[in-house]
Amino acid sequence: MNPGGKRKSEIKITISKKPAKVDRNGQEQIVFYWEGSWDRPREFLNGKKRWPITASSRKSPAEAEMRTREKVEDFLRTVGRETQTLDAGNSSSTGKSRPGKKLDSLRTDHTVESFLAEWYEAQVDSDRWQPNSALRIAQIFRDHINPYLGHIPLNELTKRDVRIHFTKTLPSQMITDPSGKPTNIRAHGDGRINYIYTNFRAAMRAADAKNWIDGDPTFQIHMPKASGPAGEDAMIADFIKALLKVFRDPKNDDVDTLRYALSFFMGMRRGERCGLVWNDIDDLDKERPSVKVNRQLGYVPKRQGGDGHYFTPSTKTGRSRTFPLQQKVVELLRIHKNRVEIWKQSPQWKPKEGFEDLILIKENGSFHALNDDNEVFKAWLEAKKINIEGLKPGSLRHASATWWATYKGKDRKFLQQVLGWHEKSDLDRYYTRVNQDNLELEVQAGDTF
Repeated sequence: MNPGGKRKSEIKITISKKPAKVDRNGQEQIVFYWEGSWDRPREFLNGKKRWPITASSRKSPAEAEMRTREKVEDFLRTVGRETQTLDAGNSSSTGKSRPGKKLDSLRTDHTVESFLAEWYEAQVDSDRWQPNSALRIAQIFRDHINPYLGHIPLNELTKRDVRIHFTKTLPSQMITDPSGKPTNIRAHGDGRINYIYTNFRAAMRAADAKNWIDGDPTFQIHMPKASGPAGEDAMIADFIKALLKVFRDPKNDDVDTLRYALSFFMGMRRGERCGLVWNDIDDLDKERPSVKVNRQLGYVPKRQGGDGHYFTPSTKTGRSRTFPLQQKVVELLRIHKNRVEIWKQSPQWKPKEGFEDLILIKENGSFHALNDDNEVFKAWLEAKKINIEGLKPGSLRHASATWWATYKGKDRKFLQQVLGWHEKSDLDRYYTRVNQDNLELEVQAGDTF
């Protein structure tokens, strides 16, 4: 099946560049735009004049084609509903199926909401998601899809419906202040909208595969790309230098320096380091301490049906890993363990039940919420005078992989086994940096020759 819809090959759209006169500041100017056009086949005219279906765009011919295709598919869908009734009472002597006949094989008893509910239950029953992921996906369907698209019959959902929802409706929603007035702060960032779209697209592809809809309505919806956590090569290189400078200073022995040393030297994800307990550390007082990473700290708010913070049964990749601790991390852990023993003697020590053994804990026994990690990271960068624009907590893990691959010469197996990268992860970017460094050295050697 064509991922863009079964009718895609039948729709031949002509694109042309056209001029238009516009008035700008009292002056008439010529601007150009692209127009897509599709001529209706004769069987749809009923003796009427052959008016084409058109749509235009000032941005690109691809957008003009996409908009024209949406209008054509809406037209064909409408014609299909009209001719379906005729087909039921009038069989063709030629045996040729009329437009719309193919809809007979599609499921017509589902709305978008009821299908999403059925698909979601199937994924949960197959244990495809972690519990926190399942709750989050249920919440985004409930709050961000169903109120807008849920009432539409599944086989009538169009690309235009989907495009408007994800490129207009969701991005335009703003956070409200305590009085209920909208602010200028977007309620959903590009990353959040992409997360909603990715899960909705997975469901629609499943419906398309089952032949319950006539093509995937999420196909070729151009979503804004959310910025990734890695950053540019130059930024990561500067970040590594700044981190090593901080870690070399013996005065930097606070708990947050330990927090981010675990990510940089050990490559731990946010949930992995935040979920570490003292029982995960073996032989801390001996020469070769090690750590076992076999779970994460997770969080699902009560409004999404969760219980707040909890320990997941496994890591992100579903695999445990045990490895020796880097020496700087050992030093910071020993200092912090002595500090925690002193904190425990204070009457202010009141840890949350079930989280008493956490390593990354505050003086009163509480711990930073996962959602506060970004703010804690920014405060730590400011305190350590690391002024590099665009850094995120996720940059630590990418800096770690780059450092181990580039400066320490570790292979892919090391990154997978120690840092916990999945076997399917694209690790070439870190070794591209290695190759670039080697190339520069070779060029310099050539200069001396």
